[in-house]
Amino acid sequence: MNCTEDGCSRWLPVLPDFGALQAAVGQVVEWVQGAISSAIAKQVAQRVLTDQRTLRTSATVARQLANQRGFITVQAITTAIANGVRTSDPQGVAGQFMYTAEASFNDSVGTLEVLVNEQTNTIVHVLFRSQ
Repeated sequence: MNCTEDGCSRWLPVLPDFGALQAAVGQVVEWVQGAISSAIAKQVAQRVLTDQRTLRTSATVARQLANQRGFITVQAITTAIANGVRTSDPQGVAGQFMYTAEASFNDSVGTLEVLVNEQTNTIVHVLFRSQ
């Protein structure tokens, strides 16, 4: 069909607003990406646990959790991974992802950061930042 013919003009009013369509598609893509990220995060939260239900951590993180960061529990860490926001490693290390979640300790409210090497399922950074 040749759309220069007068007969094509009658179909033009039913064409969608492409700006609105593009925005809707963008929202769907964002939702799908979020759902995939959430599913990955829940899997990672399980993989960082050993058979004994302890965390796979670097030597530095293990030392920190045994001492000055001992107030950060296994449950808090796995919850931050499973339900937090997943982003690429701030330093750009391939295969590592930062999980951040709102957290509180005593009267402090802040953010719990958990950096995971997803290739080895090892936690390489844990920090509570109070606001």
